[in-house]
Amino acid sequence: MKHFTSAHYRMHREALSPVLSGSLSLPDLDLSFGQKNFAEFLFQQRLHACWLRLIEDQELRGGYEDLVSSLKRFTLVSAAREMPQQRILQEVADLFQAHHIQWFTAKGSQLRQVVYEESHLRPAIDIDVFVRSPDQERATELLVSEGFVAQPLPETLSHELKLTRNKVDIDLHWHLFRPGRARPGLMNWLFEHREKFNGLHGLDDTASLFVMLVHPAITKYLVSPTSMLIHQVDQARLIGRGKVNWEDLEAELTRSGMRTAAWCSLYVLEGLGGIQAPEGFEKRIR
Repeated sequence: MKHFTSAHYRMHREALSPVLSGSLSLPDLDLSFGQKNFAEFLFQQRLHACWLRLIEDQELRGGYEDLVSSLKRFTLVSAAREMPQQRILQEVADLFQAHHIQWFTAKGSQLRQVVYEESHLRPAIDIDVFVRSPDQERATELLVSEGFVAQPLPETLSHELKLTRNKVDIDLHWHLFRPGRARPGLMNWLFEHREKFNGLHGLDDTASLFVMLVHPAITKYLVSPTSMLIHQVDQARLIGRGKVNWEDLEAELTRSGMRTAAWCSLYVLEGLGGIQAPEGFEKRIR
């Protein structure tokens, strides 16, 4: 883990550690890179709302006006995006239920309602909706009939389709990844792990952690211009809830060929945030 202590990752550690610990001491932070620059980094990493909550809870504002002002602005932007997302997610639920299409939502659009105290603390750019492969065409037709415009992207059309209405994006998935990235049967396993939350369909903690360990590692990389530290917060909170079936998770990681991706995520989580999976899980899948 030594390379995670290098100056290259200093901003990552400064951003992530207080969110994971729930404790913030602004005077102890090295903000030599500038308050506005740090706020922009927090926004890029989707940690801005969590940071604003930590600052407001501890009333640590004096001398950090630029940081607080920027975080408030970014949080308002996220909150404005969340309200129509929540409304449309309920609309999708009603639509698919009326037409007997099995579905679930996952990633940020579910986790913000399940593992965060307030949903705005977990910003989500879009809504991730999953259906079974045989239902993909029918689900697309139904969404288009409700005014959504399909925006197919060549690089993802093998497994998902972006649909947009009134600046709200739905990523409709019928596979988690491009076919061939994981062994067949993964979507069946995910559907077996559906559970209800707030009247909607999502994933239980075991399947949610599976997705958050492997999906960012493969599609966003782990520490890159496209990665986001909020994913490490998702992982840490799912681990901390104590509801993950580790044997089931390990078995599906092995069966689907996703052990390496999951191990890489856990390695970064420990290196940047000091969080470990219990019972030697990381060692077993290494």
